[in-house]
Amino acid sequence: MNYYRYKKKSLPNKARGLSVVAWLIIINVIIYLLLLILNISLGSQFVEEITLKYFALTPSLILQGKSLISIILHMFTHIYFWHLLINMFVLYSIGGLCEKIIGRKRFLRFYLAAGIFAALLTIFLSGFFGNSELGAIIFGSPGVPAVGASGAIFAVLGTLAVLRP
Repeated sequence: MNYYRYKKKSLPNKARGLSVVAWLIIINVIIYLLLLILNISLGSQFVEEITLKYFALTPSLILQGKSLISIILHMFTHIYFWHLLINMFVLYSIGGLCEKIIGRKRFLRFYLAAGIFAALLTIFLSGFFGNSELGAIIFGSPGVPAVGASGAIFAVLGTLAVLRP
């Protein structure tokens, strides 16, 4: 009798069946709720300090070599409920179709690369051109933190526009 007939699976069937878009939405909501719970239990000043230090993309800190993890974490962080709601609605609306067209793995790689590219572009433009008054209006001030998945979502929208004009 063969005892190794059935392969042990790491995730339950239901979790394995979720799309990449669903996982991205779940991760964004979990991080939002975690920050909200910490905000209620520990106080807003402490959570704001943690969020700005590790999660929010602040070009001036990145250019100093600090808080480099925020290049990735900023796209999973939302401070305001409406920002989270709108970003996740748009991701759900267009991300699912894009994922079906290009595939799960390729969509995940593209989404993460697009978010990182958006962060690097923000750092470059804000850090080098945002120091003047006009530059800060156009590109943003290097000291102002940024959070949200908007950069990656705009890239998904652009990709979908190219694939299905």
